[in-house]
Amino acid sequence: MQILSVSPRVITPLTSGSRIRIFNLLSRLSERHEIRQFSQTRTRDLRQPDFRADVSHTPGYREHRYRSVIGSALCESMERKGFGAPILCGYPLSVSRPGRLRKWMEWADLAMVEFPWQYAHCRSIAGGKPVILASHNVQAAKVRSGGDGGITARIWAQWTEALERRAVLDADLVLAVSEEDRAEFVRRYGANASKIVVAPNGADTTLYRPVDGPARAALRQSLNLPPGPMAIFPAPHNQTPIVEGLKWVRRVAALLPEVTFLVTGAVEGGPKVEGNLHFTGFVSKYESYLGSADCFLCPIALGGGTKLKLIEAAAAGLPIAAFAESIRGTTFQADEHLLVVEHDAGALAAAVRRLLNEPGMAEQLGQAAHVHAARHYDWAVIARTLGNALAALPRQK
Repeated sequence: MQILSVSPRVITPLTSGSRIRIFNLLSRLSERHEIRQFSQTRTRDLRQPDFRADVSHTPGYREHRYRSVIGSALCESMERKGFGAPILCGYPLSVSRPGRLRKWMEWADLAMVEFPWQYAHCRSIAGGKPVILASHNVQAAKVRSGGDGGITARIWAQWTEALERRAVLDADLVLAVSEEDRAEFVRRYGANASKIVVAPNGADTTLYRPVDGPARAALRQSLNLPPGPMAIFPAPHNQTPIVEGLKWVRRVAALLPEVTFLVTGAVEGGPKVEGNLHFTGFVSKYESYLGSADCFLCPIALGGGTKLKLIEAAAAGLPIAAFAESIRGTTFQADEHLLVVEHDAGALAAAVRRLLNEPGMAEQLGQAAHVHAARHYDWAVIARTLGNALAALPRQK
């Protein structure tokens, strides 16, 4: 098949869960199909010294990064306001009508639109070809969960819901990341359940694997990390769910001064140390930092979809302490694969202490999580499921 993917963001670097999902699925699909991706840039992308408009990720997977001053301004404005989603990024496409996108749509057998923002324009130029909504969560629910209740937030939430409703009901196929999201699309919008396929988030199980004690010590030394017990919390961006999760990590760190809390990602800019909190800034080899830690924290209560970083930690065999919302949409089970903790700093600190002080229990949880992730959340398996669903679509409506 010849598959066109349309994304509101460039795919690399892999600094967010949505980028990781898109890259892993399309890379694996490109082993059997030809993939072309049309992405919209931000000003920060253009400032990168190695920026290129056209990139080949694999022999069968090409990405074109479309530059639009108006589009970048609109997208960045939305993200700065805290909505975390480029809600208006479809409108510059409708105005400028990029020739590359139209030409690639003519080339494609079908189009996959990541998120609902660009869906309407893509449908308008599809010429009767199947258009798939590749959802990453139920956007309306995510925006409402992260809003402050003000009138501006309510307006954007309503706009989001209108865009998502159109895409869910009109698409030839909807990809959901969990059975819960699938059911929510049916409940919220009256979608036809038979045209919604679950393609869950996953992990690269060849990259994320359990690390033994000597290897963990070697990783810490190579990364100049301190000795002693260490918990890790990935914070790749400053959207509301991550920022609120970091608040919980700070509270727990204050209760466990003997533990180093490693915060990876650009949530607060570059590297810095605040007591027993070590911020790395953006890291290119996150798997090394994950392998250097003794346990994983996921106190995320907001946002939709599924928590991809938790799945990666499970694949790496790390013992995990998380809020119940963090395993929503997955088949991980409390006390079998991880510890699930109430929304209380003392309870979260106690769970971390257990994982660090009871090595037998921690190892059992980590091993069970690794086996479960390898069996149910491997990107290669998920991509095959997705490929079969796409192949079953008629080529023309």
